Amino acid sequence: KTKYYQPHYFNSVRRLCITCICSLFILRFSGRCHTVYTGVTLIKPSVKNPKEFDVKRFYEATDVFMPTLSSDVIKAYVKTGEPMDKAGGYGIQEKGGTLVERVSGDYFNVMGFPLHRFCKELLDFL
Repeated sequence: KTKYYQPHYFNSVRRLCITCICSLFILRFSGRCHTVYTGVTLIKPSVKNPKEFDVKRFYEATDVFMPTLSSDVIKAYVKTGEPMDKAGGYGIQEKGGTLVERVSGDYFNVMGFPLHRFCKELLDFL
């Protein structure tokens, strides 16, 4: 006999898994420095040959330092629900910023996009 589960069951299991993963991310970052990388590729039609493209690639690297965080602090942050849709398990632009001791490099890179570097590279590329 096949047992069918209701969709809310899977949502509960999914949420529990994501909660565990977020907690593990933050625990892994606790008391350490980690580096956030963002890669960007710019593409435009070639002036020399319209059938080809000019391509420029670059990346930005930013070091993020987190102090040693207690399990209570990690649990409280994860319980806010904020880290559930964050690639690294925290959002530096929101409550997750309280977990960060300091940043060496481009703060916007940690948020998700190195805006200053992008504008600089775009101007050089065009």
